Amino acid sequence: IEGKDIVVIQTKAGRLGMYLMGQAFFSAQLIKPFKPRSVTSVALCGMDDSVLRPLFEQYPNMKVVVCQNI
Repeated sequence: IEGKDIVVIQTKAGRLGMYLMGQAFFSAQLIKPFKPRSVTSVALCGMDDSVLRPLFEQYPNMKVVVCQNI
């Protein structure tokens, strides 16, 4: 994966929460030693959280995607 653009995805069917955010954040950190060109981490969940989402997305390349059909 060296030199490639990487997207890591963590998913939970329920609301965005601390566990999902932690998994998404640290998944990106675990990939960095493999020297990708970029890493984007996606927390895919069934329901948003208006308090937690801004905390997570304040970090570069951290995204929340809400999909009610997971």
